[in-house]
Amino acid sequence: MPTSTTDGKKNPADSGKAGKNTDGNTKEKAEQLGIPYLAEKPKIIDKKVLNIISEEVAKKYKMVPFEKKGNTVKVAMIDPQDVGALNALRFVAENNSLEIEIYLASEDVFPELVYQYSSAEKAVKEALESLQEIKEEDLGIVREEERKTGEAGYGPAGWP
Repeated sequence: MPTSTTDGKKNPADSGKAGKNTDGNTKEKAEQLGIPYLAEKPKIIDKKVLNIISEEVAKKYKMVPFEKKGNTVKVAMIDPQDVGALNALRFVAENNSLEIEIYLASEDVFPELVYQYSSAEKAVKEALESLQEIKEEDLGIVREEERKTGEAGYGPAGWP
């Protein structure tokens, strides 16, 4: 029978996915490793924070930065014992004068974190496309006015 936490929410340990790195297993592992556990994706992850670790590196080593305060960056990881990932983090920290705080994330939460890379990129792309459309509309209006008035400086009114 599922249990609830003191605030009435479903207990993450009751996720019921046997054999997989579920929330309950991950929380226990975090406790064993002595590191914090990231139970859910933060609502907003600043693009500047995401850019601390490239999307390619984030996917390769299964780690995503999700918060920065001062010179401390919080990084969610699937496997905080992965030597390659830890070396990559050390490199990032040294090159950017940062302190890294590692959080253990479940395999359920991690895809939501990685998705932030594409959603942030998509938002920027959409904004740029919108600006381009506005510029093209303005340019079309200006050219039409130039054609009507002959103020384009290259011929009489009506010239293309």
